[in-house]
Amino acid sequence: MKRSNEFSVRPASQKKRRVVIRWLDASASLWNETNYARRQKFLNDESVWSADTGRLEGKYKGVLSSSVAQQIIRKNSEAWRSFFSLNEKYHAGKLNEKPSLPRYWGDEEDGSV
Repeated sequence: MKRSNEFSVRPASQKKRRVVIRWLDASASLWNETNYARRQKFLNDESVWSADTGRLEGKYKGVLSSSVAQQIIRKNSEAWRSFFSLNEKYHAGKLNEKPSLPRYWGDEEDGSV
């Protein structure tokens, strides 16, 4: 089992708060756009790995930095690999519940992304 850490961020000023919110919004948007591109490939019976993630990385590296953008795309790749692995187990009869596609990121309470 993997361990996750949860923490609170308390920016020292309104300006820093806006920067953090911009960074979080960009992170969620990059994840969602990457996921959308891969979903479209999957639903059209194409390889999800052929989605143009390089273009998306370039779009967000100004806000997130290149390394952070790459890491978000890698995490999305992990989610898709997990989906395919679970899907194989489901079709082999090793799982009862059909796995769902990787989900989008957002705040369910206020509907923001």
